[in-house]
Amino acid sequence: MSSKRSRILSLQRCSSNQSALARELCVLRKDPDLLDVVTSRHVLDRSKDSLWAQLGQTHILQVDDGDGDVNDFTWYTLSLRRVLEFLVAESDEFRARMCQLYRREPCTPNSPWDLIFNFDEATPGMVLNLNNRRKMWTIMVTLKQFGPQVLQHEAAWLPIACLRSNKAKYVQGGFSGASRHLMRDWFVQQPRLQEEGLLLPIGPNGRSVLVFNKFGNTLSDEDALKKFWSGKGASGIQPCWKCWVSRLGPDGTSLREFDATATMLDIRCGNSANFQMIDDKCRYVQANVLARSHGNVQKKQFHELQQAYGLTYNPHSILWDSSLRGIVLPQSCSRYDAAHCFFCNGMVNEELDHLLERLEQICKVGFAELQVYCGAAWRSATCFNGRKTKLSQIDAFTNMRANYWKSTGKFRPNASELLTLVPLIAHFLQTVPGIAAQIPAETFSFVMLAKVEVYQLLVPASFVYFATNV
Repeated sequence: MSSKRSRILSLQRCSSNQSALARELCVLRKDPDLLDVVTSRHVLDRSKDSLWAQLGQTHILQVDDGDGDVNDFTWYTLSLRRVLEFLVAESDEFRARMCQLYRREPCTPNSPWDLIFNFDEATPGMVLNLNNRRKMWTIMVTLKQFGPQVLQHEAAWLPIACLRSNKAKYVQGGFSGASRHLMRDWFVQQPRLQEEGLLLPIGPNGRSVLVFNKFGNTLSDEDALKKFWSGKGASGIQPCWKCWVSRLGPDGTSLREFDATATMLDIRCGNSANFQMIDDKCRYVQANVLARSHGNVQKKQFHELQQAYGLTYNPHSILWDSSLRGIVLPQSCSRYDAAHCFFCNGMVNEELDHLLERLEQICKVGFAELQVYCGAAWRSATCFNGRKTKLSQIDAFTNMRANYWKSTGKFRPNASELLTLVPLIAHFLQTVPGIAAQIPAETFSFVMLAKVEVYQLLVPASFVYFATNV
């Protein structure tokens, strides 16, 4: 083994993964003087502690350990107010964005900027060997008024907090109870972001102005929204959070058969124009009925009432916090993350799993052939990687993933990989001789899906637009 190869392997053993190692080497190549900077653990910890002192905040949560004992748990988060002040002071680009936004759309207490509250569960580590004990909730925020062109960039989303999932389930109110502390800190406790505002130097000529923010909307997948709003999701008689539509029972009937007003619909209805939307007032009425009924009716009746409403009674959650009513609205402020429908155990994942199976069974094309094809030096369009000259070599069809797919039938690329893989595989299906002829239906279906994806990417940040405006 060459000495260069040996040095690279030793570096890989010290790094988290090859991508991280490549990024670190690029930084060092551009600025070799960084090697002379003292980077001992003590120095790094001191720098971290200094930053925490500027931005950190603690919340005392009540935790039930399951034995009936309630203990205090200190939740360490970032202060949204301090983060905004820090970024405006330290980041030229963020300050410029905020100044540009204030010139274009000044905010007042009667016309505040909308805060988007994004949250989801994530498990750090290798996607094919995840350790769910490390699973955590991550919370990020941004401003809706930035617009799709800005919100499509990761840097526009500010990380505020994270909470281990195995800790969140013991917090009173669960994840919703923890989020409630953030909502109260921002919109109930003074200085309130919507009424008193936050003083930032983003006015004309750097003048300090008051910036007002209200709760704009949530942005997450269905499972996370269910935990945020204390909903039952598909297990309730009304599986949809948005509308009055009932599911079918085991005998194939629904509430529609027993509705004397003939206004109730079930999931067999194919015309969404007929759906009646649930408004915030109706949802609050349901929450109040559950609160009054709890402890005053039999357990079976109370369970049936929760099933009918599609709610799980949770007095420590956001929906039952009277101080947040009229601020964090359960219906008009709830948004689904459209990207999950496509790339996070969504349509693209399912379609690709079935396609890989057909390619192997009928066309005798496996991971090895796809790796050669997708691993070529493709030059992808600007909409995929932001730079026309960037080479887009995809190392997705590895032996490890091939073994995982054979044992589970699941191919698990991350969302970013899927964005680039889909047009390449569609190109493969249409250009490699014999493939389209052997599996015409599968080819047609996947190519149509690829066109939908490309359309979403070509229309500026359309996923973000629909998730924040629809």
